[in-house]
Amino acid sequence: MQPILRTIRTRRRLSALTTLTLVSAFGCSDATQPTTESQLVAPATALASITSGTGVSSRITSRLPGSPCIDVANVSHTAGTQVQIWVCNGGSNQTFSWMADGTIRAYASTTPMCLTSTGTGQDGDRIQIQACQGTVYQKWTATSASEIRGLNGKCLDVFNADPTNGTRLILWTCNGGPNQKWDNAPPSTAPSPTVASVSVTLAASSLQVGQTTQATAVARDGSGVAISGASKTWSSSNTAVATVSTSGLVTAVAAGSASITATSSGKTGSQALSVSAPPKVSGVAVYPGQSIQAAVNANPTGTAFVLKAGTHVRQSVRPKSGDTFTGEAGTVMDGQGVTVYAFDGNNGAAWVNNVTIRKLTITRYNPPAQMGAIRGGGDERTQSTTGWVLDSLDVHHNANLGVRIGNRMKVLRSNLHHNGTINIGGVGVGILLDGVEVAYGNEGCPNNPAFEAGGSKFAGTDSLIVRNSFFHHSCGAGLWLDTDNRWYILENNRSEDNVREGIKIEISYGGIVRNNAIKGNGWAVDPFRSNGWGWDAGIGIHSSSDVQVYGNTLTENLKGIVATQQNRGSGPYGTYTLQNLNVHDNVITQRTSGYAGAAMQDVGSTAIFTSRNNRWVHNTYYLGTNAAPFEYSNGTRTAAQWRGYGQDATGLFNP
Repeated sequence: MQPILRTIRTRRRLSALTTLTLVSAFGCSDATQPTTESQLVAPATALASITSGTGVSSRITSRLPGSPCIDVANVSHTAGTQVQIWVCNGGSNQTFSWMADGTIRAYASTTPMCLTSTGTGQDGDRIQIQACQGTVYQKWTATSASEIRGLNGKCLDVFNADPTNGTRLILWTCNGGPNQKWDNAPPSTAPSPTVASVSVTLAASSLQVGQTTQATAVARDGSGVAISGASKTWSSSNTAVATVSTSGLVTAVAAGSASITATSSGKTGSQALSVSAPPKVSGVAVYPGQSIQAAVNANPTGTAFVLKAGTHVRQSVRPKSGDTFTGEAGTVMDGQGVTVYAFDGNNGAAWVNNVTIRKLTITRYNPPAQMGAIRGGGDERTQSTTGWVLDSLDVHHNANLGVRIGNRMKVLRSNLHHNGTINIGGVGVGILLDGVEVAYGNEGCPNNPAFEAGGSKFAGTDSLIVRNSFFHHSCGAGLWLDTDNRWYILENNRSEDNVREGIKIEISYGGIVRNNAIKGNGWAVDPFRSNGWGWDAGIGIHSSSDVQVYGNTLTENLKGIVATQQNRGSGPYGTYTLQNLNVHDNVITQRTSGYAGAAMQDVGSTAIFTSRNNRWVHNTYYLGTNAAPFEYSNGTRTAAQWRGYGQDATGLFNP
């Protein structure tokens, strides 16, 4: 190959343009290696080293406020890792070399990984690192306007011009904005930054015994700049009062005070913590053997009751409005398989509102089919309590449901497990589940999950929120919304190892499924049917409209994200139709078998593929040896065919 003479115009940030003439060979293979420092002249202009094709290593900084650096997330060398901006810290993941073949390489002198645009050169295509292959997706050009241009002449761009740590890099039409302007520092020869100080912050500086809080630590250099990736160890000055885990989780053990300390490179920082004994619960005391209902009857509405430690046998309570029931450590209500309800929200004349139940174990009650040991509502929204709070409960081994929800019920920090059909479910408006563990529902599969069995099942809800909860090991779906749910938000949950779907949305309407971690669902043997067609996915969307699915991580479920259309009739808000589905920015690992993404129908119509606005966008896939990772337009598809149908045109497809 003959060398090609090229003239490059570059400019300093605050000086006139200069001209640099270089000789380089285009089209070189991945064998191109960085030129050693002794062979180079130090760059004299902004972007000179990365425009020269010489392989000089340097930082690349944005002209956004704070001049953040281009950064490979988490100092990772793994293909597919996001490229982002981060405060400059001198790390190896912030040092890049622009080679003679037009590639920009991280870790160029050790294990080179190339900055790679995803997609087809469209606005929004994300930037990641991949093994260097010299493709058009890895070719970059610097301009005299301090731009870095990639495929189709699109500019390297900081998403939304947001200078915050972790903001991703994308391609975007060049517009001259500061989020598309880049400079470089001189070749990096400085040693790793030295830790000069460590600061510690506690999410809460005072706790009660038994509570936890998260400690965070920031290591800074002598200039006060945070050092990314600095290692830290944690310790407590008084482990009899508070302990701290390797990840900084602090647990209050006994009343007193302690200092929580982080150490990094010999430097320490501390934060004081005070721990108090739990406040003594005041109220009408009810001891085991006494009638809880008699105490309720003898007191006015809004009374606080303390259920004393021990086992309260075959007690059933119809509370009054505003009553509060609080247990002590070791307080158990045991229905012994005979008593119908632990708490019944209907007193025979009306539904009772604003009841709080906390710190109790409730077990072995025998409610009728589709009812729970705690009965907050009936079959319709009009048949319901309002404003109940269930906090820090352990509800287990009850027949049928553990909890039947009611309107505006809050279920907080509770463990619902090993209940006969499902652990929690029902109808209602404004329901909140936060920090709840839902596990081992319908254990052993005695009941058909197609009807009402599994982890949970919600029907006819409006504005349901389920967050920060863990659904696992149930025979059925983990988190199931079935029939006429709308305006729901399911976020920041985990769903693992359920016999059917991890999250299932069925014949419902608009809602959001976001930022959940879904793993290992759908694999177990289902005694009631085979794992076929579009069932048993990590996330299943069935004959439901206006659903957004984004930011979720799905790992080796039987299938990934699957949407289906069947003839299911209509409900109060229209026909049950798969339309306006937007599946975007999820990460799906499906390495051996099963659809990573699928749209399927059995109604004899192609409308869900052609006219219903169902789309997959910007998703990332890890497909391994999976030979048939997609289903679309009535057939199994390869990744290339999936993209050929317009799905994930800017998605990432990894082995």
